[in-house]
Amino acid sequence: MSGDDDDTDQDQQSEGSGELFDAGEPGAVKKRETKAQLRQRQSDAWWNKLLSDPVGRREMWGIIQTECHAFEERFATGPNGFPQSEATWFEAGRQSVGQRIWQTMFMRDPAGAMLMLAENDSRFARFASKDAK
Repeated sequence: MSGDDDDTDQDQQSEGSGELFDAGEPGAVKKRETKAQLRQRQSDAWWNKLLSDPVGRREMWGIIQTECHAFEERFATGPNGFPQSEATWFEAGRQSVGQRIWQTMFMRDPAGAMLMLAENDSRFARFASKDAK
């Protein structure tokens, strides 16, 4: 089951019966938009809660930088120094996932994302608040 399937199942569960709605009926469209807005607010609140917690920021940094290497390019070579293109593409995929997580955090809670960066990247240490340490 892919992530898209999970979203579809969740949408149907949140709508109750999973029935289709009439896009020609303004009330049904407005109700659907309201549910989308609710989901957006809930998502924003989750990211804000995650990034307002020092442990949450530290753990997310571990995922995006330590595990995914979002802010560095990695090129794999074999023991004799010859490039290993498959491993390089694998690393590029990891980096892409890390960058996408970072961009999502930054869009949802810019202040929390920047605080996380300041706490964990020495190049941004001057921006860290005294409370964060």
